[in-house]
Amino acid sequence: MKILRTAAYILLFTCLSRNAQLCYAEANQGWKKKWILATAALIASNVLDAYSSRGGHEMNPLLRGPDGNFSSRKAVVVKSAASGGVLLLQVILIKKMPNQNLYRPFAITTAAAAGFTAVTAARNYTVQPRKKPAYLLRQGVD
Repeated sequence: MKILRTAAYILLFTCLSRNAQLCYAEANQGWKKKWILATAALIASNVLDAYSSRGGHEMNPLLRGPDGNFSSRKAVVVKSAASGGVLLLQVILIKKMPNQNLYRPFAITTAAAAGFTAVTAARNYTVQPRKKPAYLLRQGVD
């Protein structure tokens, strides 16, 4: 599990340091592609975070089911609404202000959000032991 955490930290550090270096090295070139990649990374890290949380106790009341455990349905709704809302706002601002290069700040912030979510997903694997869902357990067999 330390490997996942280390990989997530490396991903976060790489995204942040690479984007910071490119802020000074390039003048507004290629930021649209970086923003698209950061968006894909954000979506993938949200999926990984939801997958890593299944079957465990959930601290976030927005993602908690009635039994106190992680609710996949609520997670899909909340994570999709939050990420989708932020990305929709970014698209609207990019279209409304084409003269300003908004791809650079949006790529950096989206990559940071993806890194934070990936680190959270890696932490989920270390926090709790995974239990098999009840429907996978046979009657009378441990």
